[in-house]
Amino acid sequence: MAVFDVGGGKHPFFNPGEKALLHLEVFAIDISERELATAPPDAYDHSICADICSYSGSGNADLVICQAVLEHVRDINAAIQSLVSLLKPGGVALLWVPCRNALFARLNMLLPEHWKRRILFTIFPKTQQEHGFPAFYDRCTPEDFLHMARANGVTAPMVQSYYMNSYFSFFLPVHMLWRTWQLVARCVVGNQACESFSVALRKPLVVDNETTRFAAESPASFPRQLRDQPF
Repeated sequence: MAVFDVGGGKHPFFNPGEKALLHLEVFAIDISERELATAPPDAYDHSICADICSYSGSGNADLVICQAVLEHVRDINAAIQSLVSLLKPGGVALLWVPCRNALFARLNMLLPEHWKRRILFTIFPKTQQEHGFPAFYDRCTPEDFLHMARANGVTAPMVQSYYMNSYFSFFLPVHMLWRTWQLVARCVVGNQACESFSVALRKPLVVDNETTRFAAESPASFPRQLRDQPF
């Protein structure tokens, strides 16, 4: 199975042991040569340093995995087009994205870069090694992703919204205020008020070069170890 890990860098989705167990051929795409160079040995079979907004794939991926990357690109639709270009007919892309309507995302967009880094690194010192790229949250909402999926000729058989994060866990009163605000927002705008969401995109199968049909919406065809990953 050909798997593309987009933006995994030094933190690949599959470790070398899992890769061998599942008989995966893993391709890494990352904008940073340094990130790719510091990945664990044998984590990737192929490394590609490229901007996902401009990269054009050859349609050979059974599975594309992209976690906490798309909020960092300026043109999300261009990135979706590139991800779709990686997929072979019937292939699936699994995406995890922070929602632009989350309170932490709004603060991230509002505050100057040096301020938010100082606040974040003061409260969570360990994040200094992990948060190195600015975030733009371009169209990072569940509804926007459904629209972009249709515009790029793929289905979205699974969209899952999440309503928790750890950003406000450092002080209980702040945490309670955030949870109250989130509850109200969820009642008003539904899953558009989520903290983050995951989406499965499936590329259509082409039969006889004329008839287009879509693969079954269940991901059951993938190995169990893949389906059980806490994506």
